[in-house]
Amino acid sequence: MNVNSLLEQLAPLVKEYEDKKKKRMDTGFNVFYLISDYYYRETFHGDILYALLSPEEKHGQSRLFVDLFIDMINRVKRLVDKSDYTMASVEREYGTNDGNDMGRIDFLIIGKNNHCIVVENKLNNAGDTYRQLPKYRKDLMNKGYIIDAFVYIPLDQYKEPDKADWAEEEINSIIPKLIIIPAYGIGVVNLIDNWLTLAENITTNDDARFIIKQYKTLLNNLTLDIMDNRELVDVLLSNEHFETTVTIFENRDAICKKVKDGFIESLKKYWEVKQENDRITILIDNDWQYVIQLYKANWKYYRHVEYIGKKQLPNEIDPIWRRFPYFPFGEDYIEEDKGWCYWENPDTLRAMHNGTLLTFIVDEINTVRKRIDNL
Repeated sequence: MNVNSLLEQLAPLVKEYEDKKKKRMDTGFNVFYLISDYYYRETFHGDILYALLSPEEKHGQSRLFVDLFIDMINRVKRLVDKSDYTMASVEREYGTNDGNDMGRIDFLIIGKNNHCIVVENKLNNAGDTYRQLPKYRKDLMNKGYIIDAFVYIPLDQYKEPDKADWAEEEINSIIPKLIIIPAYGIGVVNLIDNWLTLAENITTNDDARFIIKQYKTLLNNLTLDIMDNRELVDVLLSNEHFETTVTIFENRDAICKKVKDGFIESLKKYWEVKQENDRITILIDNDWQYVIQLYKANWKYYRHVEYIGKKQLPNEIDPIWRRFPYFPFGEDYIEEDKGWCYWENPDTLRAMHNGTLLTFIVDEINTVRKRIDNL
């Protein structure tokens, strides 16, 4: 195991990767980042895609977006006759049953004479369910549908459907009709360049244009890390360095623990600190304590202030707290834009290791002390 050799080879790649991360598209005032708890979920992306694809939705553009979507499909493979979809409808979460297992097609675009297009949304990078596309194919064929295309939409341009559990006849039937259209990709037809941008430029609905523009920004940033770390991953998984990489990976828990322990020791330079499982308590004074904890329900990083004194608090204390929404009274996770949401999130580990999180907490507790003293 040659750790030094691996680190020497990784150093320039890591620098390049970090430089590219700094050049992420500026999100500005982006509505999707304001609801950032949700955009990692498949249903979130499904809601956006359906709102655009369905001619019945409130964008008021009739078949414009679904027509552009079909044009995008035909740029990859000319599989769809648009004349079959002049009265297209879009079904969301279309239920299937191949006789063995239930399933739901993310979107089923239905045209005339039972023509249809199967659309599978993988923009949250989820894996395939068991025999996903073959299951959909069997059910639709049993119902008399003519499947013109299977459209697979991943975040990563190199992600493909899992064909390990497909029969040879299914492979021969599905693959010729399979189209992979990633959110973004270099040198390939992709959702951003070949659908969303066209839709943004053509739509006459200002609200739709605004939503599409903001959604494009989100997708651009979500795909950046996947694209930029590929060379880094190739070095880590090369034959020369594979065993070293696996050994480091095996010690991930120990690395995280050491960073967290060092962070807690840095806190002790300022206050009396107690650690109990995933809860760190900082004693501000004899009446108040500041608590940092990992909330088990969703693994988020929370902090709040608890009163532990014996004297009766004044009646006005509750409305006073409410005048200061920034003050972390009650469960209030550290802001998403600071990236400190999970104990073992890379951004959290960086913030603990480089002192950024310590500075944040010192400043916040000083603010807390002033507000408590003013009471």
